[in-house]
Amino acid sequence: MNKFKKNISLLAILLFFLISFGCSKQTFYSGISENSYKYLYDNYENNKFNKSEIINLIGPPTVKELDGDLWVYNSLKEKGNETFRKIIYRKTIKLYFKDSVLYKVVEINI
Repeated sequence: MNKFKKNISLLAILLFFLISFGCSKQTFYSGISENSYKYLYDNYENNKFNKSEIINLIGPPTVKELDGDLWVYNSLKEKGNETFRKIIYRKTIKLYFKDSVLYKVVEINI
């Protein structure tokens, strides 16, 4: 009987660790990265990025206006596990172009 209790205790401890590590907090990203956006925002006035440089830096836009002078990107950061996530931030970024050169960046926090 003592051996049975020992095995049950070990099984309970193992189960506790599996559940604890299986439900650990993770960070999930969707859209453009924070670092790429920060670099773009901090440097767009001095560097005069063109459209191909923007695509190389942060990828193609989520939405592009018909004339191509307004590009919209989304960015989402969540923390949690696969089942339950808390939104850290959700942003929409609008890039305005004039003569294919970026001249304005607008950030909208949702």
